[in-house]
Amino acid sequence: MKKYAKRANLEASPHTLRHTHIVHALLDRIPIAAVQKQMGHKRLATTQIYSNLAPEQVREAYEKR
Repeated sequence: MKKYAKRANLEASPHTLRHTHIVHALLDRIPIAAVQKQMGHKRLATTQIYSNLAPEQVREAYEKR
């Protein structure tokens, strides 16, 4: 992971990929319960943290990178 991130001139980690996947899944309207199960979150509240991100905030975060 580190090798390919460095090649692509990105700062990335397995946690970054996991976070990105969750946000994109929710933005793509995948049911939150399905995302929760896929991620192995025991509490729905853990997954809901990601659903509070507005699409504008997500886009701004990516544009800054």
